[in-house]
Amino acid sequence: MQRINTIYEQPFIIEKNETVIQVSRSFVKMMEYKDSELLNSNIIDLFKTLKVGPNVDINIINEQTEYFLFTKSFEVKLVNIQIIHSVEGKVYVFLEKADLNLEFSFPFANMLYSGNYYGIGIYSAPDKTLLKANEKYISFFDKPYNKKENCIGKNVSEVTTGFKGSTYEEIWSTVLKTGEQYNIDEYMYEGFNKGITYWRLSLVPICEENKIKYCIEMLIDITDQVLHRKKAEEQTKIIKEQQNLLLKREIEKNEMLERAIEMKDEFLSLISHEFRTPLNVINSAIQAMNYMCGNELSGKSKRYLDMIKQNTFRQLRLVNNLLDITRADAGCIKINKKNRDIVFLTKAIIESVHIYASQKEVSVAFVSSLRKKIVGIDDEKYERILLNLLSNAIKFTPKGKAIVVSLYSKKGSIYIEVKDNGIGIPRDKIDIIFERFGQVDSSLSRQAEGTGIGLSLIKKFVEALGGSISVKSKVGKGSIFTVVMPNETVVEEHNEKGMIDLLGNRLIQTTSVEFSDIYL
Repeated sequence: MQRINTIYEQPFIIEKNETVIQVSRSFVKMMEYKDSELLNSNIIDLFKTLKVGPNVDINIINEQTEYFLFTKSFEVKLVNIQIIHSVEGKVYVFLEKADLNLEFSFPFANMLYSGNYYGIGIYSAPDKTLLKANEKYISFFDKPYNKKENCIGKNVSEVTTGFKGSTYEEIWSTVLKTGEQYNIDEYMYEGFNKGITYWRLSLVPICEENKIKYCIEMLIDITDQVLHRKKAEEQTKIIKEQQNLLLKREIEKNEMLERAIEMKDEFLSLISHEFRTPLNVINSAIQAMNYMCGNELSGKSKRYLDMIKQNTFRQLRLVNNLLDITRADAGCIKINKKNRDIVFLTKAIIESVHIYASQKEVSVAFVSSLRKKIVGIDDEKYERILLNLLSNAIKFTPKGKAIVVSLYSKKGSIYIEVKDNGIGIPRDKIDIIFERFGQVDSSLSRQAEGTGIGLSLIKKFVEALGGSISVKSKVGKGSIFTVVMPNETVVEEHNEKGMIDLLGNRLIQTTSVEFSDIYL
């Protein structure tokens, strides 16, 4: 025996008749077992205890093959096993070399292994036996394999619940077959008893002599982050669905509202046309009566006819406004611009209202810094604009006060101002007066009230002509309405006649209709 100890300085064991009869001190030290735990053991059972692999047959051991076995503390040892037959028995010599040490072979993996940030597992290949793993890696497994003594030295299929038939098995098979590294930032595994888990996974094959000898697996459990993200995504999805539902409902609501408005506009247009015909008949009848038998009528009859005529004009004004506002909403305002002298046009319009202003004892003055100014304008729309502003000014200006209309050129535009000394407009009502049916309460009697359509329509006319309208006002001091029009001429398609007779029937008729809300 002394001769054997002298010859074999490496760790060894001796078995006879398949029973371990001797172990060297260096072997006991290397494997961390006591003599009593090794002696008298069956050699096959001992190899199982030491988890010698891969696929060891004690009768067929190749001295050139690298084997692994595990210490009592489950640290892997990579060795060559040499068998010597002696008179004492069969000697198994375990030759551990520095270059067979995992720390020597994989310094980078060992650094990650020690850091315990990544779960690191080192497997032998192709048998997939777990040789070494840090606590982070072992914690992935279900019980009881989440402890080192129950997973080290076992196949990946044993320690990973649900491995067989899983995509995880397919990944392993692909890596061992191709020799190519596999990486995935978010891998979902459904096999564990604890439920679905999510990993950041890398499986790296290590080759020696053109054969895959090891596989290093790096894992990070990202389950909490993924579930948190998915929860946030689900909440975002729910919020988005709710927003889409609200948007859909709002769109449907707006579509219904648009249809209702369209139906309302059609109704207004229809009813306005229906009203206009009898109003025109009534007006024609009044004119015929005045023409054919005016001298035969008593004063009282003439007053009643005048009342009928004025209220006919009031209704005609309302009907015209309703039709125009409906056309404006539909974008159908027809503009026919011609080159006209706006100074002469403005003066003629003002003169047409003198009778109404004088009977209310209100003066209307015209001030112009221009003697003549030719601009492209739709004179019929301009008449409606200015007459409406003058009508409002006269209605809301007390007896003895003045109205001043100013016309001047400034910064490439034509300015028309209508200034009155009337009741004024409260600050909180300024923004609504250009809205349809927007009215301002006043202390005047019912004779100064209207439908509230006028200024809304006037604003649309002004904008259709390429201009703008604004107002400044103080309660008890009066108001200034300012219309700004483009200072430009237009190319007329046909040779137009000269200035129309602005004091003819159209202007008189338009003025009568526009001022029909003023009882004289």
